[in-house]
Amino acid sequence: MQIHELITSVYLEPIQFNNANANVLKYIDNNIQDNVINGLYVNQVLNVRILANPKVLLNGNVKYDVECKCEVIDPVVGSTLPFTVTSVNKVGYFSKDKKISYFMPLHYSKKTLNINDQIDVVVVGKRIEDNIVCIVKSCN
Repeated sequence: MQIHELITSVYLEPIQFNNANANVLKYIDNNIQDNVINGLYVNQVLNVRILANPKVLLNGNVKYDVECKCEVIDPVVGSTLPFTVTSVNKVGYFSKDKKISYFMPLHYSKKTLNINDQIDVVVVGKRIEDNIVCIVKSCN
């Protein structure tokens, strides 16, 4: 895991002004933590800081620019990581961890694996949408 600083904007409606700081933190918890942001999986938000004075928009909402120090997971192509098999089918082996899925086709494995087996793998491909999907191959 890595520490990464993420800058984002939070928009509050007038009804949320009574407890604005708590509502900014609630937004961060609901929309940043445990989600894929800018191609990174945000595992945990460590610190939140409001960067400047809030700006009132024409529609009455208020924009807060915030900086979040986050613990992120970024499976980089070419990196080695542990792979624990969570399911097996005739196509290959799968491992799922929150919003990151790993898939190893049968022909990329050097031995037959069962559920809960753990091996080291190399990331050979990655697709990012609402979640991160990585294609991996066996190192051993």
